[in-house]
Amino acid sequence: MLEGQQQMYDKYRTVILVLGILLLVYALHLFPTSSIHNVSALLTDPYVEVFWDAKCTQGVSSIDWGSLVPGETKAVSVYVQSKSNETCILILMPTGWNPPAAANYLKLNQDYENKKIQPSEVVEVTLSLTVSPNIAGITNFSFDIIVQGSKYLLGDINGDFVVNAGDLGLLGLALFSYPGCPNWNPNCDLNNDSIVNAGDLSILGQNWGKKW
Repeated sequence: MLEGQQQMYDKYRTVILVLGILLLVYALHLFPTSSIHNVSALLTDPYVEVFWDAKCTQGVSSIDWGSLVPGETKAVSVYVQSKSNETCILILMPTGWNPPAAANYLKLNQDYENKKIQPSEVVEVTLSLTVSPNIAGITNFSFDIIVQGSKYLLGDINGDFVVNAGDLGLLGLALFSYPGCPNWNPNCDLNNDSIVNAGDLSILGQNWGKKW
């Protein structure tokens, strides 16, 4: 009698174990848990500085987003201080994605883009990085975040307070140029990497049609 009960118990335990494994496999398929590691370097100009604290004592040179999973959004707050003696437009923009395909699956949002910042003013900025639930083939990536205090909206090359075809035309004339080239225009080097190329065209495209 005891032997029969033991055999029945073993069968039930096996069935429960198999069902548990099937449920685990289903859950893993439904909710991917593969983590993605990444770091962002901050590229600033002489007119702004970025800090972790409101008192501006702990400078920020990069952001480690930690491990992310598909579909996740992670937010990080920093403080930007103006070093300019004039009112500027605060520019925050991602660039230099590595691998380039990462830009198709990740999106950086910020809550202070293209707003004015006064001389010596300190503003809190929240950066939010969202990973597409459909991301595939990317386990590690990096990108840079441009943080600039500009007199003009980034992409407004001719300074007419709007990013449009006039700015695109100027960038086209300076395309593939670098310092020393006869067609070099530093105003077209929107990401400050000393060459006018697709990276600058991409930045102009992101601000296309914007006014300030």
